[in-house]
Amino acid sequence: MSMPSGQIQARAKFRDVDGRVRLVAKHGRSRAAVERALKLELANRQSPAGGGAIAASTRVSELAVLWLDAPHGWSTGTERTYRSVIGNPVVPALGELRVREVTTGVVSRALAANQKLEPGSSRASAFAAAALALLSSGCR
Repeated sequence: MSMPSGQIQARAKFRDVDGRVRLVAKHGRSRAAVERALKLELANRQSPAGGGAIAASTRVSELAVLWLDAPHGWSTGTERTYRSVIGNPVVPALGELRVREVTTGVVSRALAANQKLEPGSSRASAFAAAALALLSSGCR
């Protein structure tokens, strides 16, 4: 869109991390420069605040490393359990997937495919709980 001043403006509606839809606009001298600036602004807004280390395109294995290394204030036993469950059944089953690809169905199929995790067993429950905790932390 051309403005009276001769500058070009590009606009887009964007749903921010707080859930609100906002109008994002960039101005410049050429259409290509404005489009690049707008795309860069939208890409920066997609990353969560606080460094942007986790995005929908982050692999579950990368999220697991970041999540386990973050301070949680867990007891030694809780930390040991999470490290064990995340490190053994969760990452091998889901680690190559992107965070956006993991759904309830994907986790259910991973549980069913792992013959060491009998339905209803404490290990299967730990798998589900660890996967839920890991993925919900990546979505904040």
